[in-house]
Amino acid sequence: MESGLDTGGISHAWPSYSAKWKHQAMYELRAAIRYRQSVAEGYARVEKNLGKISESLVHQALLASDPDDGQNLMAYAARWGREEWFIYLIQHIRDQLGFNALVKQLRARDINGAPLLFLAASSRSSENCFQTVHDALSAVLGRGGLVEQVAARDGMGRTVVMYAARGNDVEVFHRVWNMYHHHQRTFSAAGEGLGGSPSGALTKVDHTERNVLHHAAEAGCLDVLCEVLLLVRRISGDSKTMHKPDKNGLTPLHHVLRAKYGEPEGRDEIRPKFEKLWLHSNKGSFMVPRRVMPMPCVGRTGVAVMAVTELIHAARGGLPSLKLVLAKIRLMKFWRKKPDSAVVTVNEALRVTVDGKKGDEDTPGQGELDAWGWGMLLAAAAKGGHVDVLETVVHAIKTGSFVEDVSERAADQGQATNTCQELEPVDRAIEAILSSGSSLFGLAVLSGKVEAVLWVYQFLAQRCPHQLWENVRGAQGKISPLTCASSSSMKSESHGTEILVAVYTCLRESSSTPLAGAALSGNWVLFQRVYNMYESLTGRRWSRDELLGHLPIASQEKIILGEPQAIHECAPHVHTSLGRGAGNVTAVMWRDLVEAYQRAEGEASEEGISEVPSWRQTFMSLSGKAVRSATENGTFDDLRELVKEGLPLHDDLIPTLLKRAEDQGEVMDIVMYAVGNAR
Repeated sequence: MESGLDTGGISHAWPSYSAKWKHQAMYELRAAIRYRQSVAEGYARVEKNLGKISESLVHQALLASDPDDGQNLMAYAARWGREEWFIYLIQHIRDQLGFNALVKQLRARDINGAPLLFLAASSRSSENCFQTVHDALSAVLGRGGLVEQVAARDGMGRTVVMYAARGNDVEVFHRVWNMYHHHQRTFSAAGEGLGGSPSGALTKVDHTERNVLHHAAEAGCLDVLCEVLLLVRRISGDSKTMHKPDKNGLTPLHHVLRAKYGEPEGRDEIRPKFEKLWLHSNKGSFMVPRRVMPMPCVGRTGVAVMAVTELIHAARGGLPSLKLVLAKIRLMKFWRKKPDSAVVTVNEALRVTVDGKKGDEDTPGQGELDAWGWGMLLAAAAKGGHVDVLETVVHAIKTGSFVEDVSERAADQGQATNTCQELEPVDRAIEAILSSGSSLFGLAVLSGKVEAVLWVYQFLAQRCPHQLWENVRGAQGKISPLTCASSSSMKSESHGTEILVAVYTCLRESSSTPLAGAALSGNWVLFQRVYNMYESLTGRRWSRDELLGHLPIASQEKIILGEPQAIHECAPHVHTSLGRGAGNVTAVMWRDLVEAYQRAEGEASEEGISEVPSWRQTFMSLSGKAVRSATENGTFDDLRELVKEGLPLHDDLIPTLLKRAEDQGEVMDIVMYAVGNAR
C-alpha cells in the first residue's frame, strides 16, 4: 500500500528540521496504531494534522525509533498486537526500502534492549500478533535469527519467557514456553546448569532478581499468573524460592498490590490475582517488617529502620489494593482474637522500628519512627497518583486509623476545620518526606496524573502557605519537581505537556528549571517546550554555567534505568525522579541541546567574561557513548544524524568505527561529516 501523500510539500523547505517532521509523523502513525485505526486512516491522520509531506519523510517516519522507548513502528505494532499494521510495514519496507532495511528493523532493539519477539510476546492489548511476528522473523532472518531472539536477554536480564509472563494472552505464554525449551539446547551454556530442564526457566532471575512469577504478578493477566503458579507446583521443587523478594524487597504479592490500577486494555484483576498469590504464598511472610530507606538524622548517619511495606505498596497501587491489605489485616487480627479487630491503626500496620540494637542515645524515639512511617505512606500515595488514596491516607494519619466506610472519610474531608492535634501528624509526615531529599509535590508529579498534582498543591497551599515553596521544591541540591515532570511522566505521543502545564500553573512565579529532566527524557518536543517556557516565564536567558549545570553530560552511565523507586525502597543517594528513557540523548535532540547552549549568555565576573568552554568541548563526552552504542548494536543511523548535526568525534573513536563496523559505507559517511565539523 502506498502512503497516498504528495511527494511535494515541505521536502524543499527547512531541511534542518526534517528530523522533527519525521518524528511528528511517526507519533501520528503510532496514535493510529494505538487507537486501532487502519493503515489508510493512519496516513489520513498524518495528512490532516501535518499537511502533505514528502514520500521521503514518510519513509523516514516508518523507520524512525521513538526517543522515549526506542521502538520503531514495527515494534510498536507488535507490542499493541496490530497485525494489519505489522504486515503492511513488513511489505512496504521490503518493497520500497529494500531487504537490508527490513532486516535492520526486525533486528532492532528498544531502549531496554528488548528484541521484536519480546515485545510481541508481552502485548497487553486485547489483540495479538505473536505468531505473525514469529513467522516473519523465521522467514526473513532464518532459524538462526529467530533463535538469537529466543535466546536473548534485554538490558535488565529478562528472558522472552519473562516477557510472555507480562502479557495478556495465556496461549501466547504457552507458545513461548514450548518454543523456549524447544530451542534451549541450541543456546544453553553448559555452565548455566540448565540442561534443557524446564525448571531452569522458572528459577532464572533478571538483574533485579525477579523470576517469572514476579513478572506475571506485576503485569500479566490472571490466566497467565494461574498458568505460572501451576508450572511452579508441577515443575519447581521449591515454591518458596519463587516467592522470595527481589533486590528491592518486593515479593510477587507486593508487585500485585502496586500494579497500575485501571491500566488501558487491562482488566480489573487485582483482587483475584492477590487471592491466588495469597493462597499459594507463605502466609508467614505477609506483613513482616523489612528493611526500608534509612531514616536521616541531623548530625549523624542515617538510622537503619524496618517497617511493614505491604500497606505502602498498596497505597502506591490504588484504592482496591489498599482495601485488600486492610481487609487481610482485619482478618489476621480476628484469627488472633485481638480486640478491635475491625479497626486498623496506622502505626500497627506500619510497625516502624530500628533495625539493630536499641537503647543507644542516638536512637530516634518511637514518635520520630512513626513520623517516618507516615511520610513513607504518604509519599507512596502521592507517587501512585490516586486522589482517593491520598484522601484516605491523610485522614488515617490525622485520626490514627483507617475507616471502613468511605462516606465517613468524605464527611471528614468536608469539615471546615481540623484541630491542631489532628494536623500535627500530617505536618510531621510532610517534614519526613522533605528530610529524605524529596517532596510530596514532586512525588505527585512523578505519578503523571494531573489531578494528583493539583490536589497535592492545593493541600500544601492550605496546610502551610508560608512554607509552600519549600514544600513543593524539596531539598536543595536535589532534582526539582519540574524535573520530575519532564523526566518520568512522559508519553511521547502527547509529549507530556499536560503534566508540565499543570506544574507551571502551580509554580508560575518559580525560576526552578526542568531542563535536565527534559534532556534526560530524550523527548525533543518536551525539551524545546521547556526551554522556551523557562525563558518566557522568568523573563531572562540562561547563563551558560547555569545551563551546563542542568545538562546530562558527565554522569550518563550512572543513571539508573527502569521504573523509579519510592523513598522506602532505595538508598538515600539514588535519585527517585529518573524514569524510563533517562540517559539516552538521541540524535533528534542534539540540535536542541546545541541551540540552547548557543542561545545562553556567558557570565560576567569581576575580571571580565569568564572562560566558558565551547559547546563542542562541552558535549564531547557524549560521542564515546554514541560510538559504543552504534558499534555494539550495528545501527549507525542515530550516530550519523548526531555527527551530521555537529556532534564532535574523538579522533581515536574513528578507528574503532572502521574496525568494528560491517558496512564501511555507513562509517565513511559518518567520518566525512566528522571531518567537516572539525574545520
